[in-house]
Amino acid sequence: MNLFLRILGGIVLLLLVAALVLPMVLKTDDLVDRAEIAASETLGRNVSIGEVTGLTLFPPRLTISDFEVANAPSFSAPFLVRVQEARFGVALFPLLEGRVQIDAFVLESPTINLEEKADGSNNFTFETTAPEPAATEPDANDAAAASADITRLSGTIEIKNGALAYVTPDIGYRAEATNITVKLPGDAGALVIKGAMNLEEIPFAIDVNIADPAALALGNTTQASIGLRFADNTIDSNLALTGEPVNLEGTIEANLPDIAGLQPLLGAEGVEALLPLGAIGFDASISGTTEELGVSNAVVTSSVLQGTADFSLNMAGKRPKASGNADLTLVDLRPFMPADDAQSAGGAGEPEPFPEWSEEEIDLSALQTIDVNLAVKAKRVVLPTYELTDVASRVTIRNGKLTAKLNRARAFSGKANGVVTVAAKTRTPTIDVDFDMVGVSFAEAAPALLGTDRLTGTGDINIDLKMSGTSQKAWVETLTGSMGADINQGAIAGINLGEIANTGIDLVNQIQAGSTVPQALLGAATNLGTNAVRPTAQTDFDLADFGVNITNGDVSISNAQLLSNVVRARVGGNVSLAPQSFSMDINLAGKDPQVADFTEMPLPVTVSGTFNDPSIKIDTQPLISRAARNAASDLLGNVGVELDDNETVQDAIRGRARSEAGRLIGGFLGTNRRDEEDEPN
Repeated sequence: MNLFLRILGGIVLLLLVAALVLPMVLKTDDLVDRAEIAASETLGRNVSIGEVTGLTLFPPRLTISDFEVANAPSFSAPFLVRVQEARFGVALFPLLEGRVQIDAFVLESPTINLEEKADGSNNFTFETTAPEPAATEPDANDAAAASADITRLSGTIEIKNGALAYVTPDIGYRAEATNITVKLPGDAGALVIKGAMNLEEIPFAIDVNIADPAALALGNTTQASIGLRFADNTIDSNLALTGEPVNLEGTIEANLPDIAGLQPLLGAEGVEALLPLGAIGFDASISGTTEELGVSNAVVTSSVLQGTADFSLNMAGKRPKASGNADLTLVDLRPFMPADDAQSAGGAGEPEPFPEWSEEEIDLSALQTIDVNLAVKAKRVVLPTYELTDVASRVTIRNGKLTAKLNRARAFSGKANGVVTVAAKTRTPTIDVDFDMVGVSFAEAAPALLGTDRLTGTGDINIDLKMSGTSQKAWVETLTGSMGADINQGAIAGINLGEIANTGIDLVNQIQAGSTVPQALLGAATNLGTNAVRPTAQTDFDLADFGVNITNGDVSISNAQLLSNVVRARVGGNVSLAPQSFSMDINLAGKDPQVADFTEMPLPVTVSGTFNDPSIKIDTQPLISRAARNAASDLLGNVGVELDDNETVQDAIRGRARSEAGRLIGGFLGTNRRDEEDEPN
């Protein structure tokens, strides 16, 4: 701040000297020529002045037209600074008392082009010919001099219709229609800066009031208010400022209904990261410097994030760093997830179809813009299909890698913990999920995690998955890892596996015991699927567990079973996540509750189809084939043909035919041999 005040005071005093002395010693043409030469030599750049007019001593006045400073070599803009017209004027009598009262200090249509290259060179550092002053430590005399400079200045400085461009290899900003008014304090008064411009085509306004700039120049404390407007967004602060570099302490309040309007302040990536938050309200106490700022008692309100926080911001490094803690009442992550565009295909009361995997790009590049270390507590964390409550976690972001460690949470009436890692440093982010849930209610978990409301019970879930990509579809196609669950004392709605198993076994026993196949028995076998697979059917179980392995979106089910006192089921098959299809076989065994051993049922049960059109089928053909085989066995037995258990009807007939043929041929050969022996020699 002292530097700014000194520069401002120096410019005014220099123009004052020129206005007083030059009219007495130089003609206007000589003034222009000598001024151009002196300025060019001092700056090391070509300086041109169109003309100087209105040069008077009483009162001191000066007007400069078409002032231009050339750009540095190898930079793109045609000039560094150009001012269409500059008008200066001071009051005479205050000047005789050692005070500068500015009557006019107006810059008409100034244009400034600032550029910086990747190697750090820029066009606004001058190789001046003037000797550099010796570096000394600031002391009280320096501060007093700065205070005196600012208190001797009064009046108003105006910039009208200005333009400023700032370009680097990474970013570029342009401000146009810039109108700024600076009110100088004089002996006792406030330094006031007000202005408006279009910054990157977004309306921007500033309102600064420093109550006692002289105290600030002396290293003392003064009150200040700073107001910023970006489009419809407002940021207001009331601060106590001290010293140089400036230390600040006070409050800040932000009302941000238009996040897109903050792009000149946050950049495109910062805006992209905050857009899902919607309108934001922020109120906090702050203290520190512009490079190291502490934020306390912060209250955040938005549609997706609500709560309080205390943290520090370090702006001195390559990336801003934030560390601290947050105590939140709501974290709604749904806006950050791909949109669900699926529409219900059925009528009222019918479930919506399972949506296609979204190809909408998920941009995680914002993780590269800041480093974070936050301890976060949240009463509610809302995900697309379920909620976590009573959450205690730590979130870190470093070099584009986010690690969210969930130390504690409640989920589906149980407990959850785990770690989610998102590495977004490369163009293709990777995501690792290691998650455990204990004592969860599957009546709550199954609809959210498995997309079905047919499963109940209490148990545990473990998830260890990896995926990569920039869309939900890419994540599904690269999904690799394992999942498992153990469920106790539950039920499956829509199917009665016990009825299928025991009815099937009973039919088999009846068929095996009978000599014929009653038509009613075959009808019962045919209708078994219809009777046991219906909305009101249910399979109660004591234990169910499954484990699956996943490779690039293909789920292999190799270890899944269900057990009750009347049925045992083993499940195998696969699920293809990308096309949303599956095919699984269920092998059943049943028993009477009073009997220890299970009896296998030869009726395969298949579950197949798509996520939107699943079907459960019972293959009764093996039962019918067995009945037909038994009937055939009885018929063959009546003609002396025995049918072994592992022998087909055709093989049995062929075997009997070969046996009879052999016996016939053997008998024929034996008769001939006896006849030959009986003939006389």
